[in-house]
Amino acid sequence: MSDSHPGVRRRDAKRFPTGAARVTLDRVAGDAGAAYWYLLVVLSAGSLALAVLVPSSLVRVLLIAPILTSIGEADVSIVFSLGAIFAIAEGLQRTAFTDLAANSLLSYLPADPSLPLVLVFVAGVSMALAFVMEGLAVASVVTPVFVSFATAAGVPLLPVAMIESVALNAYFFPYQSAVLVAILGLDVVDSVELTRMASVCTVATLLVLLPIQIGVFALAF
Repeated sequence: MSDSHPGVRRRDAKRFPTGAARVTLDRVAGDAGAAYWYLLVVLSAGSLALAVLVPSSLVRVLLIAPILTSIGEADVSIVFSLGAIFAIAEGLQRTAFTDLAANSLLSYLPADPSLPLVLVFVAGVSMALAFVMEGLAVASVVTPVFVSFATAAGVPLLPVAMIESVALNAYFFPYQSAVLVAILGLDVVDSVELTRMASVCTVATLLVLLPIQIGVFALAF
Protein backbone atom coordinates (compact mmCIF):
# COMPACT_ATOMS: atom_id res chain seq x y z
CA MET A 1 0.00 0.00 0.00
CA SER A 2 2.81 2.31 0.77
CA ASP A 3 4.41 1.38 -2.56
CA SER A 4 1.26 2.23 -4.47
CA HIS A 5 1.52 5.92 -3.55
CA PRO A 6 5.20 6.83 -3.62
CA GLY A 7 4.49 10.48 -4.41
CA VAL A 8 2.29 10.88 -1.34
CA ARG A 9 4.99 9.36 0.84
CA ARG A 10 7.63 11.68 -0.53
CA ARG A 11 5.38 14.65 0.09
CA ASP A 12 4.69 13.45 3.65
CA ALA A 13 8.39 13.02 4.24
CA LYS A 14 8.98 16.62 3.24
CA ARG A 15 6.06 17.87 5.36
CA PHE A 16 6.77 15.76 8.42
CA PRO A 17 10.55 15.18 8.67
CA THR A 18 11.89 12.52 10.97
CA GLY A 19 15.21 11.58 12.47
CA ALA A 20 18.12 13.95 12.08
CA ALA A 21 16.01 16.49 10.17
CA ARG A 22 13.50 16.78 13.04
CA VAL A 23 16.30 17.26 15.57
CA THR A 24 17.76 20.07 13.47
CA LEU A 25 14.40 21.80 13.20
CA ASP A 26 13.78 21.51 16.95
CA ARG A 27 17.18 23.05 17.67
CA VAL A 28 16.51 25.93 15.31
CA ALA A 29 13.09 26.49 16.87
CA GLY A 30 14.61 26.40 20.36
CA ASP A 31 17.33 28.85 19.39
CA ALA A 32 14.73 31.14 17.83
CA GLY A 33 12.63 31.05 21.00
CA ALA A 34 15.63 31.82 23.18
CA ALA A 35 16.64 34.64 20.87
CA TYR A 36 13.09 36.01 20.99
CA TRP A 37 13.02 36.03 24.79
CA TYR A 38 16.50 37.50 24.95
CA LEU A 39 15.48 40.26 22.56
CA LEU A 40 12.33 40.89 24.60
CA VAL A 41 14.31 41.23 27.83
CA VAL A 42 16.84 43.55 26.21
CA LEU A 43 14.14 45.77 24.74
CA SER A 44 12.25 45.89 28.02
CA ALA A 45 15.37 46.77 29.99
CA GLY A 46 16.31 49.37 27.41
CA SER A 47 12.87 50.94 27.53
CA LEU A 48 12.98 51.04 31.33
CA ALA A 49 16.44 52.58 31.27
CA LEU A 50 15.30 55.26 28.83
CA ALA A 51 12.24 55.97 30.94
CA VAL A 52 14.43 56.49 33.99
CA LEU A 53 17.56 58.10 32.57
CA VAL A 54 16.06 60.49 30.07
CA PRO A 55 13.84 62.34 32.59
CA SER A 56 16.75 62.36 35.03
CA SER A 57 18.96 63.93 32.39
CA LEU A 58 16.33 66.52 31.64
CA VAL A 59 15.92 67.31 35.32
CA ARG A 60 19.68 67.54 35.68
CA VAL A 61 19.96 69.92 32.75
CA LEU A 62 16.90 72.03 33.51
CA LEU A 63 17.01 72.18 37.32
CA ILE A 64 20.22 70.90 38.86
CA ALA A 65 22.63 72.69 36.52
CA PRO A 66 21.32 76.20 37.34
CA ILE A 67 21.36 75.34 41.04
CA LEU A 68 24.98 74.19 40.84
CA THR A 69 25.87 77.34 38.93
CA SER A 70 24.22 79.49 41.59
CA ILE A 71 26.02 77.63 44.36
CA GLY A 72 29.32 78.19 42.59
CA GLU A 73 28.66 81.93 42.46
CA ALA A 74 27.40 82.21 46.06
CA ASP A 75 29.45 83.34 49.02
CA VAL A 76 29.49 80.35 51.37
CA SER A 77 31.65 81.95 54.05
CA ILE A 78 28.63 82.06 56.36
CA VAL A 79 28.65 78.25 56.35
CA PHE A 80 32.12 78.22 57.87
CA SER A 81 31.03 80.81 60.43
CA LEU A 82 28.12 78.63 61.50
CA GLY A 83 30.37 75.59 61.64
CA ALA A 84 32.79 77.51 63.85
CA ILE A 85 29.94 78.28 66.25
CA PHE A 86 29.35 74.58 66.92
CA ALA A 87 33.07 73.92 67.22
CA ILE A 88 33.53 76.73 69.75
CA ALA A 89 30.50 75.60 71.74
CA GLU A 90 31.84 72.05 71.89
CA GLY A 91 35.24 73.28 72.99
CA LEU A 92 33.76 75.44 75.75
CA GLN A 93 31.74 72.52 77.06
CA ARG A 94 34.67 70.11 77.05
CA THR A 95 36.91 72.53 78.94
CA ALA A 96 34.21 73.12 81.59
CA PHE A 97 34.22 76.84 80.81
CA THR A 98 30.44 76.87 80.45
CA ASP A 99 29.89 75.69 84.03
CA LEU A 100 32.36 78.21 85.43
CA ALA A 101 30.85 81.07 83.47
CA ALA A 102 27.30 80.01 84.38
CA ASN A 103 28.14 79.95 88.08
CA SER A 104 29.82 83.34 87.75
CA LEU A 105 26.73 84.82 86.08
CA LEU A 106 24.48 83.23 88.66
CA SER A 107 26.38 84.98 91.44
CA TYR A 108 25.05 88.33 90.20
CA LEU A 109 21.45 87.24 90.73
CA PRO A 110 19.62 86.84 94.04
CA ALA A 111 18.83 83.40 95.37
CA ASP A 112 15.90 81.70 93.65
CA PRO A 113 15.43 84.42 90.98
CA SER A 114 12.13 84.78 89.14
CA LEU A 115 11.85 83.99 85.43
CA PRO A 116 11.33 87.63 84.28
CA LEU A 117 14.41 88.73 86.20
CA VAL A 118 16.49 85.94 84.66
CA LEU A 119 15.27 86.85 81.16
CA VAL A 120 16.09 90.52 81.63
CA PHE A 121 19.54 89.53 82.86
CA VAL A 122 20.08 87.26 79.84
CA ALA A 123 19.07 90.05 77.45
CA GLY A 124 21.41 92.51 79.18
CA VAL A 125 24.41 90.17 79.10
CA SER A 126 23.83 89.27 75.45
CA MET A 127 23.53 92.87 74.32
CA ALA A 128 26.55 93.94 76.37
CA LEU A 129 28.73 91.29 74.75
CA ALA A 130 27.43 92.29 71.31
CA PHE A 131 29.15 95.68 71.76
CA VAL A 132 32.57 94.04 71.91
CA MET A 133 32.02 91.02 69.62
CA GLU A 134 30.09 90.28 66.46
CA GLY A 135 26.66 88.68 66.95
CA LEU A 136 27.62 85.20 65.71
CA ALA A 137 30.69 85.19 67.94
CA VAL A 138 28.57 86.16 70.93
CA ALA A 139 26.10 83.37 70.13
CA SER A 140 28.90 80.81 69.88
CA VAL A 141 30.25 81.82 73.28
CA VAL A 142 27.20 82.55 75.43
CA THR A 143 24.74 79.96 74.14
CA PRO A 144 26.40 76.97 75.86
CA VAL A 145 26.94 79.19 78.91
CA PHE A 146 23.23 80.07 79.04
CA VAL A 147 22.33 76.38 78.77
CA SER A 148 24.26 75.65 81.95
CA PHE A 149 23.03 78.91 83.46
CA ALA A 150 19.37 78.00 82.92
CA THR A 151 19.92 74.60 84.52
CA ALA A 152 21.70 76.10 87.52
CA ALA A 153 19.09 78.84 87.96
CA GLY A 154 16.25 76.35 87.74
CA VAL A 155 14.43 78.08 84.85
CA PRO A 156 13.24 76.59 81.54
CA LEU A 157 15.74 76.68 78.71
CA LEU A 158 13.29 77.71 75.96
CA PRO A 159 12.55 81.24 77.27
CA VAL A 160 16.26 81.83 77.87
CA ALA A 161 17.16 80.80 74.33
CA MET A 162 14.36 82.88 72.82
CA ILE A 163 15.32 86.02 74.74
CA GLU A 164 18.96 85.51 73.81
CA SER A 165 18.04 85.33 70.12
CA VAL A 166 16.05 88.56 70.41
CA ALA A 167 18.87 90.35 72.18
CA LEU A 168 21.48 89.18 69.69
CA ASN A 169 19.41 90.63 66.85
CA ALA A 170 19.17 94.05 68.46
CA TYR A 171 22.00 96.09 66.97
CA PHE A 172 22.88 99.76 67.30
CA PHE A 173 25.92 99.82 65.01
CA PRO A 174 26.72 97.96 61.78
CA TYR A 175 29.91 96.37 63.13
CA GLN A 176 27.77 94.28 65.50
CA SER A 177 26.34 92.20 62.66
CA ALA A 178 28.00 90.55 59.67
CA VAL A 179 24.77 91.09 57.73
CA LEU A 180 24.89 94.85 58.29
CA VAL A 181 28.55 94.90 57.28
CA ALA A 182 27.66 93.06 54.07
CA ILE A 183 24.91 95.60 53.37
CA LEU A 184 27.45 98.41 53.74
CA GLY A 185 29.74 96.58 51.35
CA LEU A 186 27.07 96.68 48.66
CA ASP A 187 27.03 100.51 48.77
CA VAL A 188 23.24 100.62 48.75
CA VAL A 189 22.86 102.62 51.95
CA ASP A 190 24.88 105.14 53.91
CA SER A 191 26.45 104.02 57.19
CA VAL A 192 24.80 106.84 59.14
CA GLU A 193 21.38 105.97 57.77
CA LEU A 194 21.92 102.26 58.47
CA THR A 195 22.99 103.04 62.04
CA ARG A 196 19.93 105.21 62.54
CA MET A 197 17.53 102.58 61.26
CA ALA A 198 19.20 99.80 63.28
CA SER A 199 19.02 101.90 66.43
CA VAL A 200 15.33 102.71 65.89
CA CYS A 201 14.49 99.04 65.40
CA THR A 202 16.51 98.08 68.48
CA VAL A 203 14.83 100.69 70.67
CA ALA A 204 11.40 99.51 69.49
CA THR A 205 12.41 95.92 70.24
CA LEU A 206 13.62 96.73 73.75
CA LEU A 207 10.70 98.97 74.71
CA VAL A 208 7.82 97.09 73.07
CA LEU A 209 8.56 93.61 71.81
CA LEU A 210 10.92 92.38 74.52
CA PRO A 211 8.61 93.25 77.46
CA ILE A 212 5.69 91.58 75.68
CA GLN A 213 7.73 88.44 75.10
CA ILE A 214 8.96 88.34 78.70
CA GLY A 215 5.39 88.76 79.93
CA VAL A 216 4.17 85.92 77.70
CA PHE A 217 6.94 83.64 78.96
CA ALA A 218 6.17 84.58 82.57
CA LEU A 219 2.54 83.53 82.05
CA ALA A 220 3.31 80.43 80.05
CA PHE A 221 6.08 79.08 82.27
